[in-house]
Amino acid sequence: MSNSNLIVPAIFCAMVSMFSFSANAFELDGAWATDSKECRKIFAKKHNTISLTPKSDLYGSGFIVEGNRIRGQLLTCEITDRKQAGAVLNLAARCATSIALLSPTEFSLKIDDDNHITRILTDFDMSVTYARCTF
Repeated sequence: MSNSNLIVPAIFCAMVSMFSFSANAFELDGAWATDSKECRKIFAKKHNTISLTPKSDLYGSGFIVEGNRIRGQLLTCEITDRKQAGAVLNLAARCATSIALLSPTEFSLKIDDDNHITRILTDFDMSVTYARCTF
């Protein structure tokens, strides 16, 4: 096989790996807290199930993502659409409290790294940073 015959497969492999890398979506599943030092006070883990502690709000804000479900202290949301554009993950969701179904909402998350995200609150011109909790 000549060198020119080896170049085409090499370029093809490089292109495939480049496209498969960019197609990978950010892994959002897990427990997220505003203060990673308080993870064990905000969340409890029992038999591979993570839940918010009854007094979690005393130690910061947090939420749990499992597949298309987001659970917070007051709200549970079902993600209906995900779109990632570079470092920004846009989520559309239907949320409900224990007594009411809320109108559809959208979330924008800036992916800082694998273990840190920033929720962008465009209506209020502010942001909140969360760290992934490990157990």
